[in-house]
Order: sequence, then structure tokens, then C-alpha cells
Amino acid sequence: MSDPFLSQTLRRSLAEWTDVDVASYYVAVALGVAPDPGNEWDSWGGKKWMFWSANPLGDGLSRVLEMLTESGVLEKDEDQMKYRWNPKYDWAKHGEADTNA
Repeated sequence: MSDPFLSQTLRRSLAEWTDVDVASYYVAVALGVAPDPGNEWDSWGGKKWMFWSANPLGDGLSRVLEMLTESGVLEKDEDQMKYRWNPKYDWAKHGEADTNA
């Protein structure tokens, strides 16, 4: 990994296409589940198994990635099993209610 770990936001951490295990780790850090290593890559906080084996927390983090993809926040490369922030995502327009109803 050539760039330092960017844990401040998922938007920054997932700016480039990112492997599913690393993306899950970024979600864990963003949620406060895993300790924030600052600008240092911390090898999944020493718990890589969490992102590769069937377990409630790892499965939940995968579901978070899928939910963010379904809502248009993230993009997913199915062939490569990678995620990135959707550069077209706009919070201001997300879920905009129809005011004419």
C-alpha cells in the first residue's frame, strides 16, 4: 500500500478501488468498532481473520458495505470484489422528499 491509511472518513478511505477485506476494515474503524490507527496502516488491527471468516461482526461489516452500495453511496466492482466511494453521490440530493405531495 503506497498511500498512508486514511481513516478520517469512508469517503477518503475508499476514494480508490479497495479490496473487500480492507474496505470492511475501514468501515470498522469509521464505526469505532476497530481502533483508529491514525495515518498508519495497521494490518487490519491484527484481526485479518475477522474479515475472511464467517463470524457475526465480519458478516455485519460486509452487510454495511452492501447497504451503502445499494443506496448509491459506494460502487462495487463485482468481478474484482472491490469497493470505492461513488464520486457522484451527493448527500444534499440523497433521499430528497417530494415537497409537492
